Amino acid sequence: MKIRYTFLLILFVINTSNTFAWWNDILVYNGKPVAQHSLAAKSNGTLYLAVPDSSAGMYSIQLLKSTNDGNTWLPVSNTTGPMATAITKTKMVRTGSDSVYCLYSTTAGVYLLNVETGVIGAFTSSAVADFDAAGSPAGNVIYLFVNEPLNFTIKRYTTLDGGLTWGGSTATVTSSGQTPKVYMSGTRLILNYYGPVNGDPSTSKIRAATYDESVPGTIGATAFIDIVTNTAVKKKQFKSVYNFNIVWFFFTEGDTSQVIKCRISTDNGNNYGAEQIVAGNNGFSNYNFDACHYEFFGAWGCYLTYYNSNATLPPTPFPMMFTNASLSTPSAFSTPVAYSDFNVVDTPSYHLPAITAFSGTTNDVGVAWIENSGNGNWVYFDRMSASTGIHDITDDGFISGIIFNSVELNIRFVEQLKNKTVIQLSDVTGKIIFQTITDLQENFIAVKTPPLTAGVYLLHVSDGKHVVTKKLLLSK
Repeated sequence: MKIRYTFLLILFVINTSNTFAWWNDILVYNGKPVAQHSLAAKSNGTLYLAVPDSSAGMYSIQLLKSTNDGNTWLPVSNTTGPMATAITKTKMVRTGSDSVYCLYSTTAGVYLLNVETGVIGAFTSSAVADFDAAGSPAGNVIYLFVNEPLNFTIKRYTTLDGGLTWGGSTATVTSSGQTPKVYMSGTRLILNYYGPVNGDPSTSKIRAATYDESVPGTIGATAFIDIVTNTAVKKKQFKSVYNFNIVWFFFTEGDTSQVIKCRISTDNGNNYGAEQIVAGNNGFSNYNFDACHYEFFGAWGCYLTYYNSNATLPPTPFPMMFTNASLSTPSAFSTPVAYSDFNVVDTPSYHLPAITAFSGTTNDVGVAWIENSGNGNWVYFDRMSASTGIHDITDDGFISGIIFNSVELNIRFVEQLKNKTVIQLSDVTGKIIFQTITDLQENFIAVKTPPLTAGVYLLHVSDGKHVVTKKLLLSK
């Protein structure tokens, strides 16, 4: 019997039809976030993921980076912490200067970490109950909207240097609002918030405001409207996506059973059409969503991902779903497809997926979310993609070589291991074939596996510092 081994290099191609080919879930961080994680991409396709962590007994932001379409992720040295103050939220934004910032809040204020330089700016003019932010496509501008604690005041602030100084457009938005959500594309910024606020904020009306940017750093309000007025139902999550002249306003409706609805504006957010159900009304609850716009060489539209409580959808029970709508037909969403491989973790409520469009090897879209493959509630990544070829292993600075046959897996590392190492092998459906945790401090590990048949396998290896995924082809 002759065993041959090689490695698959994946080329990811955007598919503009209603059929999407998602690949295997990639383990990015083997820890459970203690607050909302966030994801962003530079113009060259480099991806950054921020994970709030408390595994070492102190709080920190674990920052990871991928330069190969999310296939492998490595820690970035510009990590914050340890700190004694709890991190309550993160939000990553990209500015017009192609700088990526990770904004994170504590009880002391909001901090802005430049993920490439490590420089940290700060907003400490007031305490912060909640915040949201958007990067302007023009200049190194960030617009910050802050919900102050103990009242319902929302204020907006502007920085042109990553939070080192604050100025420009600063104003009180409302004294009767809560939970600001912002989205910016071009020169228009869309703000949504609860207001006026009821005893149960999720039953409040939802407002929509539009701001136009006259010059980088200066925005002015153009209109405020009530976009959802039904106070008899709960609306636990909401968000706008803006692309050219189209605004998609998404929100959940319901309590124990939720649907995701949408109102669409075709005139830059000045007027909105009737509500339509995008996901739900089928006996299953749909919630925990994220959405973003895309603009790829003549293709424009909106991506939406969400959690579905339908236990019968493949490839896994209770899956993450994906759909999209184009700019030309904004109300016509594609047939949703499931892409998660393991058990999605939908609680606590801040475990929302994070989605971003990016231009790497090709134009693509990626999602980071929390799921459990049997080892813990960890952060995984997947992207809409298609396998197209077979190539040799590339140098990732962690694994230098792999040899495996039908009963044994041998891994050689660049350096001697110093931490516990998780090794997991799954098939192309996401089913775990083998997994182990080793304490061996060696640069070579040999493990016995269950008998393997010819086919493609997915290998996850993580030592807490590196997270690597390899596609392995076994032929006999």
